[in-house]
Amino acid sequence: MRSGVTFALAAFGFWGVVQPYYFGFFEEANAVTIMAHRSAWSCIFVWIWLGLREKISGALELFKEAKMLRVLFLTGVLIAGNWGIFIYAVQSGRVLDASLGYFMTPLMTAAFGILVLKERPRKLQILALMFAAIGVGFYTVSIGQLPLIALAVSISFSAYSGIRKLYKVPAERGMALETTLILPFAVGIVGTFGWLGAPYLIASTGREATLLIASGLTTLLPLVWFNAAAARMPLISIGLLQFIVPIMLLVLSLFPPLEETLDLKRGVMLAAIWVGLVFYIIDVLHHSRRSSRLS
Repeated sequence: MRSGVTFALAAFGFWGVVQPYYFGFFEEANAVTIMAHRSAWSCIFVWIWLGLREKISGALELFKEAKMLRVLFLTGVLIAGNWGIFIYAVQSGRVLDASLGYFMTPLMTAAFGILVLKERPRKLQILALMFAAIGVGFYTVSIGQLPLIALAVSISFSAYSGIRKLYKVPAERGMALETTLILPFAVGIVGTFGWLGAPYLIASTGREATLLIASGLTTLLPLVWFNAAAARMPLISIGLLQFIVPIMLLVLSLFPPLEETLDLKRGVMLAAIWVGLVFYIIDVLHHSRRSSRLS
């Protein structure tokens, strides 16, 4: 359990602190280019990782399942989109909006289960979703537009998580196939931007090129740590610890060098989402204890 907590803190700390700073280091490449490079280099590094662990054959078996390939292509598009949105949020100084999105993600995942997977909603889940909807509705009416970055982050990741939960595939194997299936598109994006004259790997400085290549490692490492934590801890504990990420992003956004402003409108939306999360956490704990007693 102790080593599991250590791995979990390493993974969530990396996602919540290291990655925002990391993607803020890029001076030339835009969010779409970085996302494409991240997908391509993640593909390379995850296959190397599987090779070191002698698990390539297990991943290759998935190529024989046409339905699974379609599912993993969809999840690959969703997670790449999530990466691109997050990178854009960092580069445009909107980390606070990304934090709001990740606070909303568990509630969006519950909504995905109810609406798409036809799961039966529980009373506290409905209350949680109502408060999240109130917060988003207040913000939308106040400024006259939807919180697009927060919604895009939460919807893309909750849909990704929901589909991956439905089709149980080991994390590294799933990531290997996802990145392989979208690799032609990633290479096409990099080539297109290069042809148009935008900075990409060959035209970038040595520093920028190194950062682009290492983006694959920054994707793989926390995933490995997360899997190590999941193997050592109850899933409910992992689920509660995941709130470290949006909390860190929120704190990071309010202090130098970002120094974003938490105005009243965002504050009300955040407060409503937090109230919804309280109901969500109570529901998860209650349902987990009830399931344990029944088993």
